[in-house]
Amino acid sequence: MHSLRMMVVLMAVGIALLVSSTGSALAGASTDSSGASTVNLTFIYNDLSILATEHLAPSDGNVLGNVTDIVSYLNSEGGLGGHQIKLTSYKMPSLTGSAASDHAACLAATENDHANIVLIGNAVDDTVAQCVAVQHKTLTIVGDGPALSIFQQADGRLFATGSNVAIDAQRLARVTASIAANGGYLKNKKVGVIVQGIPEDQSLVSGTLIPALTRLGHKPVAEATVPFPTGATTCSETAPAIQVMKQAGVQVIFLAAYDLCGVAVVTAAKQDDYQPQWITNSDNTTDTVSQFFAPVKDNWNGALGINESFPASTAAAKCVQEALVPKGLNYAPSSDAYGIATQTCIQLEDIGTALGKVGTTFSNQSMISALEAEKVQPTNGGPTGTWSASQHDAGDWVSLYRYSASAGKMLPISTNTVQVPCPCAP
Repeated sequence: MHSLRMMVVLMAVGIALLVSSTGSALAGASTDSSGASTVNLTFIYNDLSILATEHLAPSDGNVLGNVTDIVSYLNSEGGLGGHQIKLTSYKMPSLTGSAASDHAACLAATENDHANIVLIGNAVDDTVAQCVAVQHKTLTIVGDGPALSIFQQADGRLFATGSNVAIDAQRLARVTASIAANGGYLKNKKVGVIVQGIPEDQSLVSGTLIPALTRLGHKPVAEATVPFPTGATTCSETAPAIQVMKQAGVQVIFLAAYDLCGVAVVTAAKQDDYQPQWITNSDNTTDTVSQFFAPVKDNWNGALGINESFPASTAAAKCVQEALVPKGLNYAPSSDAYGIATQTCIQLEDIGTALGKVGTTFSNQSMISALEAEKVQPTNGGPTGTWSASQHDAGDWVSLYRYSASAGKMLPISTNTVQVPCPCAP
């Protein structure tokens, strides 16, 4: 249930490193005058600064500057696994994305730049990762977890790491259902589901969330979809969806409508004098989106939120301190900008470790095996994650919150850290 639409501000912007899938050598790599191998690195990102300017989100810092300075620092320290890095970048043309722009980003990295390695950011549509890892058979690392089906189609070439947001969407949906059921929130209650009309979210709800609830003995008695036209910033026809819930006597609603769309659904409930228990996850649990719920805070009060984000850790602190601070990018450890910078360091260091193991000649499979061997994955916040032959999404933990109308945000529930069980991706 990752929402990467208009309000993608809640996910860290990451980068995508592409490793060539063809040949037994580092395809496209060159050597400099000293004989050192050079790796072509393409950085695909979304510039979210406009959202900070409009006070819709905290600043993500100088995203491109972060990557440029970290790569420069790593090159000065010997590069990635002994390889010098030649960096190119591609900025997505808009925040909302489109099939055409997603395809253009994929082609820019794989065909124009002939990248050896790419990291794709959390605020970039999953279809970019699918194009790169599946269609162009290139090893891809992302900051958050796409759908399990993309991991499976990628045949091992897709990895997610750097934070606990690096969890495939199906795992998050399953743990959301189990936390609600095991925590007693659904006992003797009629359950309903409202989902925004975006294909990925609809598929996730029908294929994972509802079956999970049914297996746990809480089959929804009502389901409703609120249309979300392509290019729109929010959904429509929320009042009819609320009527479906009321008429079925629903007492607990799983809200798979995010950001402005989620607010629109709760607004419709308030206008109809209907106050169910809300359960949600991902974007809707963040401080930024909590601000959007202010006009309906009394109806949203008590909402249960399952969140993959945690307070900043000290992982990659040395990298941030030595790569960015000398350049004037001295982010506060509690800031989103710091979290994004540490995620970038973690991802690049993972690639460097793998390149160091396989040397100058390698296949996709040898790189996959080397990455899978990096079993303990540091995160930019919260407990460490895991990589293995059966798990390529490193996020293993979620935290539990409850919305407080008086505080105007989600507040942590005591003993709020929950481990997310496998099966995992791929």
